[in-house]
Amino acid sequence: MQSVTEENSLIDKEDLELLADAATFNKGVQLFNKQAVMVEKQNNNKISGLVLGSKQYRVSITHHQGSYGFSCECPAFSYMSVCKHCVAMALSWSEMLEAQQTGASASSSATSNSSSQSDQQATKDDALMQYIRSLPEEKLVQSLYDIVCHDKRQYTRWLEKARLAAKPQSFTSLKKGITKALPLKDLWDYHKVQNYFETAELKVADIVEASATLLPEEQLKLVLQVYERLNKVLLRIDDSYGLRFDLESRVADALPAIIKRQPWTADEKAEWLGSMLMSDFGSFPQIPDDFALSDSEMAAFLAHCQTRFDEIKVETNIAKRTGNYLLLLLGDILLKHLPQAQDFSHALKIKAKVVSNMEDALALSQFCLDNNEVFFAEDWLIQAKKLCSSVYDERTWCQQAIAVYIGLEETQKAWDIAWQGFIRLPDYDAWLSLQRQTTLIGWAPDSLESDVESAMTSELYAKQRKQYFVNPDDIVRFYLSSQQWQKAKTWLAQNKAGKTALIQAIKAFVERFPSEAIAYTKRALLLILQHSDKRYYQEAVSILETLQRGLPSDDIIQSEFAALVQQIATENSRRPNMMALLRGHFQQHIT
Repeated sequence: MQSVTEENSLIDKEDLELLADAATFNKGVQLFNKQAVMVEKQNNNKISGLVLGSKQYRVSITHHQGSYGFSCECPAFSYMSVCKHCVAMALSWSEMLEAQQTGASASSSATSNSSSQSDQQATKDDALMQYIRSLPEEKLVQSLYDIVCHDKRQYTRWLEKARLAAKPQSFTSLKKGITKALPLKDLWDYHKVQNYFETAELKVADIVEASATLLPEEQLKLVLQVYERLNKVLLRIDDSYGLRFDLESRVADALPAIIKRQPWTADEKAEWLGSMLMSDFGSFPQIPDDFALSDSEMAAFLAHCQTRFDEIKVETNIAKRTGNYLLLLLGDILLKHLPQAQDFSHALKIKAKVVSNMEDALALSQFCLDNNEVFFAEDWLIQAKKLCSSVYDERTWCQQAIAVYIGLEETQKAWDIAWQGFIRLPDYDAWLSLQRQTTLIGWAPDSLESDVESAMTSELYAKQRKQYFVNPDDIVRFYLSSQQWQKAKTWLAQNKAGKTALIQAIKAFVERFPSEAIAYTKRALLLILQHSDKRYYQEAVSILETLQRGLPSDDIIQSEFAALVQQIATENSRRPNMMALLRGHFQQHIT
């Protein structure tokens, strides 16, 4: 999530362009102008929906107290402050909010209903297409020429298109074009890399388009040459930002149609697809989903996958297995597409062969449980037990074991496993997990809380016996969560406590024991304000605000709170940022 501060409710376009950089901003404008934004939900504080670029991505933008947060599913967003899809969505939101502020009707702005927006877009597209078709050819040609001439990059590109169209292109000439489009260079600068791939994307797209005149096998060989050349390029260019993704998507989008042109039998196509499963080409189309196979082709491909899957040998002892990516990939394909895999026993056979660790075995146990095969679920649970290698593995195992024995209606065994799982590392998280487990089991002993307390305290004092031991804060948090107020107060009075436990105690005691809550706040702030950083100052003030909201209006308690604020101000008088925050929130308590 990336954020930008902005005072107005509308996103300032200049700020948006600075965040996105000019090239990305212009791409977003183009998406916006193409009405590629499909808004699903929108109000004054948030907008979300889909943006159709090279692929469809989900985008959301939030607004809170002058700050905007952006989120997008596209690969580019992982390294950019704002991607082109966010720009398009932001522009749509600004248009909608502006229309609302000026009193425009909802129908004149982008609607928050995705289906009605789609209808509006289709209506506009139809009207535009109808108008374009009505124009004489001469006017269309002149309009296109004017548009091309006003854009230097497009002008260069169309000149290249003209060159390619001037005479039939051979495989050799187009292959040379790929080499020129993707020259080997040493590049690290973001903007140079960006320009490199933006230019290459257009050149490669034109070459792929021109390759349609080649023989099918030559066209396929040429497209694979693009992938191979790109892999060489990436050894020299630092594309940490993923600027090649649009280029890869262009090639990936073209490949299925090229494969469809090949004069192959169903078996030959299946063989080729199988050979590409372990391809190291980036953004390769998903096999088989993206290739629109006929029924006979899909049957041949699945038979090929099944044969390869069966040929791979695996250790009988799961502990000796190592992860096999091809085996896993083939198994996923068979489970998703093979009709027989809808049958439990067939699916179980496939899944069992790809198991290579405890998590896989537990997942298979759950699969059996989901299919009401509880005895098979227990078998895989036992297999998973042998693969546990840490306390945390055993906790995970316990969760599944409880579910299995509940399914087998063995309540006592489920409880025993839950308790054994707790005492292996009896900390606060284990206590919360135990509470959830008792709810699932539907039974717990009357002595549960005292048993938990005993386990936690004994483990704390015997910490030298094991690598893991209970944090003292966990005991306080246990007392608070189980509403053992007096024990919590006693422990806090006699022991040091960390920030987390103190804050939890403040929230629990502010109404019941306000004086103690004020005392705990002082202790928490002493810990927090050991750091000289604005984040910690804001956290300290936030805790004071939470305390103030919960305190009763009793004069004595209010005086204690005022004294605390004054003390904090006195102790931090040489911290200007802290004092500014305190005066902004508690001026009446500071002299």
